[in-house]
Amino acid sequence: MAGRADLLHELPRTGRALDLACGLGSVTLWLAARGLDVTALDISDVAIGRLRAAAAELGLGPRVDADVADLDHGLHASTQGVDTWDRARFDVIICQRYLDPGVLAGSIELLRPGGILAASVLSAVGAPAPGRFHAAPGELLRTLATHATEVIDHREFNGVASAIVRRR
Repeated sequence: MAGRADLLHELPRTGRALDLACGLGSVTLWLAARGLDVTALDISDVAIGRLRAAAAELGLGPRVDADVADLDHGLHASTQGVDTWDRARFDVIICQRYLDPGVLAGSIELLRPGGILAASVLSAVGAPAPGRFHAAPGELLRTLATHATEVIDHREFNGVASAIVRRR
């Protein structure tokens, strides 16, 4: 929801969040500081180690459960061993700069009713030289706008597509 301060009221201040492909975890730390308990997943053990250290240093360690997971194998296959994964119902799911329609569509099922999913990906729309990691025009919206979701916001320009949806 970066750059969309007008939509911050949509995010809860309590509950559970999932940060997919979290990298060094700036969004994870922001969500935890906001009051959410966050599960953060990334393929890089270095990034996860740094996130854990940053969470501990900021006093957010109890709110952050960071684990190494390879989302290229699918959302559920990559989370073997993540505590309470099968019982998880998240209030917020964030996925920034990771394009996998299967992971994004599957994450909708992990939202509780009324939960928010915010995603952004590289987009061919407005990109000077789109490559294989850029979404086709409208791809992100087609993935997230389903019978199970309500679209809160969608933008696609300057090489980035973003969408925010709420689970019905």
